[in-house]
Amino acid sequence: MIPLNYFDKLDEQSQACLSYAIARIVNRGAKATQLTTEERRRLK
Repeated sequence: MIPLNYFDKLDEQSQACLSYAIARIVNRGAKATQLTTEERRRLK
């Protein structure tokens, strides 16, 4: 994880960009989990 003091040194636009990128990665993980759950249902 990125240390908070590093995040605080970024300007506002860089913070927004980094936050967006992290949110995309987290969301991608959630979608991957959903797909796995749906695949399990199909296998039953």
